[in-house]
Amino acid sequence: MAPFVSILINNYNYGRFLGEAIQSALSQSYPNREIIVVDDGSTDNSLEVAQAFGDQVRLIAKQNGGQASAYNTGFAASRGQIICLFDSDDVFLPNKVERIVEVFRQNPGSCWCFENLKLFRDSQSERSPRDLCFAAGKIDAREGMLHGIFPRNIESASSGLSFRRELLAHILPMPHAKSILLCDDYIKTACYALAPGIALDEELSLQRLHGTNLYTDTAIRDRRFTGHMNFLMGIYLQRRFPECLKAWMKMLCRGCAILVVFGGWQPGYRQELWKNLRTMGPKLALHSAARTAALVVLEALRLSRR
Repeated sequence: MAPFVSILINNYNYGRFLGEAIQSALSQSYPNREIIVVDDGSTDNSLEVAQAFGDQVRLIAKQNGGQASAYNTGFAASRGQIICLFDSDDVFLPNKVERIVEVFRQNPGSCWCFENLKLFRDSQSERSPRDLCFAAGKIDAREGMLHGIFPRNIESASSGLSFRRELLAHILPMPHAKSILLCDDYIKTACYALAPGIALDEELSLQRLHGTNLYTDTAIRDRRFTGHMNFLMGIYLQRRFPECLKAWMKMLCRGCAILVVFGGWQPGYRQELWKNLRTMGPKLALHSAARTAALVVLEALRLSRR
């Protein structure tokens, strides 16, 4: 029997793009699926855009709580055996879901599939090349993650992420609050530690580049935001999956170093940090302090060259 697929569209104030995203989900060649739109408290015309599609989509309107809360809400409402995440400013090509189902059928031991996304701007015909360094193939990073070694060259964003339900159920819900900035990176990193998967170098999803992308284009990304992300992922992944302590420690140290150099410490960060350091034990805690000090020097040099 063909597996049921849930397409989870998360949206916040992207009413100008949302209709195109929903239409691309409705145009999928794979029929056994549902489309859930989670609107995270938009103040533009997003609700009107989604409502215009009637019962073709399931609309969940919630108070603004951040992307993590939108993922949590959408997954809790979903019924699919396979889950496809979808940012509302992006586009699925018509064979996307059908191909993802085929990949999981051909690879029964794989629990996630991350795509090499094609980038575009105003017109879908104006596409940029995909990442030529993308490490396509079967990936099992679990042993490396135990030793603090992250897989490389598997860059993807929300619209390129698909999962078997049982894996995502082990990762979600993510911690969330308006003051906690977690996103798809949290999910991707947890996947590497928990299960094997597939890095797929095929054109199935298009990621739109525009002036208000939050996570795209690292050349202009606010360095403080990167620090917050690494700090919080290190904190919460360590508590959720302590078996990969070395990997989470690396993220935490990097986040601390960035925040020390660029500023951005938030109320409560130091208390959260001390909680995690106590669980490491004195040896790892000292090692973390030394790593952070070295990274502070590197970040300061980076800042001085700007």
